[in-house]
Amino acid sequence: MDFPEPTRIGHFKEVNVLAVYRWLVEPERPLVPRVADDPAPLVDALFSDDLCYCGRCTLLATDMRPCPAIEERAGIARQQFQELYPDFSVQTGWFTMPAYFTERWRAKEVVNRLIDLAPED
Repeated sequence: MDFPEPTRIGHFKEVNVLAVYRWLVEPERPLVPRVADDPAPLVDALFSDDLCYCGRCTLLATDMRPCPAIEERAGIARQQFQELYPDFSVQTGWFTMPAYFTERWRAKEVVNRLIDLAPED
């Protein structure tokens, strides 16, 4: 697929990040070495509401909304990663965090929050 390169559409204090991540389904086939026996989430892709994914967004003072293509792009990414990793449960989720986090720190924050979730969540 030929998607435009994401571009920043504004400066915010907080951003909502739509993460595409996966959990190991079969515990006997771990992907990465872990200290504990609990499965760890792996973040495959991040989509932030401070970025434009369609190439047509403009930043207007009265209309600061996320790019309308953010959920579509995340859905496509989720489907592609599910096809690549059929042994995993690929999921998406929204996470709010400070906007100054880099892409790497955003991924780490998503992993930390997923690990801290209670099993029933």
